[in-house]
Amino acid sequence: MTGVLAVDLGKTGCRAALWTEAGRFDAEGPGAAGLAAWNGAVTAEHAILAVARKLLQQAGLACAATVGIGAAGALSAPAAAQELAERLLVALPAMRVAVTSDAVTAHAGALAGEPGVVIAVGTGTVAIGVGGDGTFTRVDGCGPWLGDDGSGAWIGLAGLRSVLRAEDGRGPPTSLYAAALARFGAIADLPALIGGDANPAR
Repeated sequence: MTGVLAVDLGKTGCRAALWTEAGRFDAEGPGAAGLAAWNGAVTAEHAILAVARKLLQQAGLACAATVGIGAAGALSAPAAAQELAERLLVALPAMRVAVTSDAVTAHAGALAGEPGVVIAVGTGTVAIGVGGDGTFTRVDGCGPWLGDDGSGAWIGLAGLRSVLRAEDGRGPPTSLYAAALARFGAIADLPALIGGDANPAR
């Protein structure tokens, strides 16, 4: 018995489904910082293996014949996407592994290959458009430090920046200040708590 494994790897969560002759199996786990992040392929591999191995065990399979991955950051870091595919070929093991952007798989899932635009908004933000002539356009998806306007990470950073401005007198205190104080403790500790975290989902 063989299986087909599909994985949606975002920065916040990792969802996977395994189809076999016996039926469908589903699992979820934590996401990864994104393929464009430092060591992105390795952290992505760990997140995927955590859910994939659970599914293979549930299905009683030693491997999956075909694995399809939609991973955050794949369009910005194609070399990391290739590295992830090569790592998973060995680690799962699998006969075939394809890695693309989670925005591309979202477009395929929503429009089944037809022309149109899909906007994916979560921890990051990206818009993918496919024209009737097959042209491909991407807008944003540039990551938390350079883009992802309107995303969860973008909103969170804007809030934390306003708290830090209030703390050192560059801006007025807001209700976010009290919420951040309750959540994190000393506001002066925020840069150490958040600034070194590679995953914008935090």
